[in-house]
Amino acid sequence: MYSEERKIEDLMIGYFSGTLSEKDQLRLFDLIAFNEELKSKFDEMARTRAILHIPAIESEKEANYKKIWEQMEEKTTSSRNDFRLWFSTIGKIAAVFIFLVTVSFALFYIYKDGTAPAGNRMVYETFSPAGSQTKILLPDSTLV
Repeated sequence: MYSEERKIEDLMIGYFSGTLSEKDQLRLFDLIAFNEELKSKFDEMARTRAILHIPAIESEKEANYKKIWEQMEEKTTSSRNDFRLWFSTIGKIAAVFIFLVTVSFALFYIYKDGTAPAGNRMVYETFSPAGSQTKILLPDSTLV
């Protein structure tokens, strides 16, 4: 009888440690289902295991939270830096583009009047002998 109880305890310990095979788990659950004393012993072992492992689980949970928090802060910082770098690059490109457009328009308007053909403007040069009088009709119909 003692060896049978010891085997059942070993099955329970194996179940809680995670080393029990599926076949042995089924055997353990069958034994527990039909024996109230084993069921109460199994429940007691489960409570004891939970009490013993809660501090370890809590410390792991705290370490995991810290690790996740650090990763989130690192990602936020790197995404901020990426955004700043991207924004800075786009700003520089836009500044160069605006500069080129401004210079192009300025040069166009500066040289447009000086290099454009005269169009309707006509220049005539007239010579008259000394002491004579000349009349010139201007495009606006004035007489000079």
